[in-house]
Order: sequence, then C-alpha cells, then structure tokens
Amino acid sequence: MHMPFLQLGAAHFCLSVKADIESGDGFAVMEAIAQCAAHGLVLPNWLSVAFLERYQRVIDGECKGWGEKEAFGSVVPKGKNLAGVVATSKFGPWAYEVAIDLLSTNSSRPIDVWLYEEVGEKIGRKATQVQSLINKYCSDGFYPPLKYVRDSLLTKKALGEVFCAWSHAKHKDELRAYGLAWDSIGELTEISIKKT
Repeated sequence: MHMPFLQLGAAHFCLSVKADIESGDGFAVMEAIAQCAAHGLVLPNWLSVAFLERYQRVIDGECKGWGEKEAFGSVVPKGKNLAGVVATSKFGPWAYEVAIDLLSTNSSRPIDVWLYEEVGEKIGRKATQVQSLINKYCSDGFYPPLKYVRDSLLTKKALGEVFCAWSHAKHKDELRAYGLAWDSIGELTEISIKKT
C-alpha cells in the first residue's frame, strides 16, 4: 500500500527535476523513475520519453554503458561520500515515515530526543542520525517538517489534509507552471493556462 503523502512528495520531486532532465541530467531521469516506482505512480509522458531516449542510446551502442553522461550518468557525483548518500537515500524516507506514524498516533507528542530514539530503534539508527536524516529529507521542501505535521494534527486535520496543505502552499506556482492545480477535494488536476 502506498501512502498518499509520499506519493505527493514523489510527484513533486518529479516535477522539480523536470528542468534538469530537459537540460540533459540522466541521473535525474533515474531518480524520478525510482520515485514513481517506489510510490506507485504512473510515469508522466515526458519522463517516459526521456528514459527511452537514453535507454536506446545504450542499446544502439552510442554509449559504452549505463553510467555514461549520455545515458544515465554516475550514481554518486564526484566529491560525494558514498556511505552518506546511501544512508540518506535508504534511511531518510524510512525515518520520516516512522516519525509521521508515531506523531499521527499521538499528535501531542513532543518532537524531542525520545521521538528520535524511538524512530532509531525501529530503523536501527541512533537518535542523532535519525534527526539528521529527517532534517535532510525535509530540506528539499517536498515533505513538511515534523513540527508542521504535529501542529497541524493538533488542529484535528487528517494526515492527508496536512500534506495537501503543505504541498499547496509550497508548490502551487510550480504546479501551475506545469498545468496542474489542486481541486476542491484535494485531487491534483490538469488546468488550462492562458497564453499571454
């Protein structure tokens, strides 16, 4: 089962890397496809086309391998620590999801070392690592900080409403640029944009 708020974040991620993909970033193609696959999203047409173009370059022998810039590029950019990239990628979303789960069952719970320790016990990490992972995961703006979620839950909002409100507030202009908007029932819909 896919969590709607994570699907929403994945959709926003894909939209956020669209310009990178259009400017030739092959690794962004793979990241966007991974987000869609992980969260049960259908690939947007522009992403399918970008993937197939790069895939075909390798199959046709225009590239020597998948890691070449003309295909999908390097997984770990030069200068990045592989262990740090792996930890953030693997444990960041998991830590965030566990923390959200704990807050949704007790919205008056403080966001403190005890929360991070409980999350850490569930994912096999120390409290300080958990806090850092969650902060990094939220830093891109796709997922609301724990304090925002907790404070919104205290006002008796449903978890889905919390994430929709965050997403709408943070990304409405970006979504509009791609011809999308939230409708009155919280669904993402296509809109027509008047040309000026």
